[in-house]
Amino acid sequence: MLPVGSQRAAALSAAAAAPKQQQQQHQQQQKQLKQQQQQQQKLPKQQQQQQQQQQVYRRIERKDRQLQQQQQQQQQQQQ
Repeated sequence: MLPVGSQRAAALSAAAAAPKQQQQQHQQQQKQLKQQQQQQQKLPKQQQQQQQQQQVYRRIERKDRQLQQQQQQQQQQQQ
């Protein structure tokens, strides 16, 4: 076992080191938060673009379906 004096010294240095670690963690968390916020600001633009693309795809799909139905009807009429 360590003598009481060095035990106290070890506890004190650990106690002194703890706030520094917490501060560093806090700073990292803040950095991550900022990055997330920046990504979120970029996100709506990307989402809007995706939604617009999806709408275009849906329109194309609808046209395709209409065309297929028309073709099927024509084929049935021919038979």
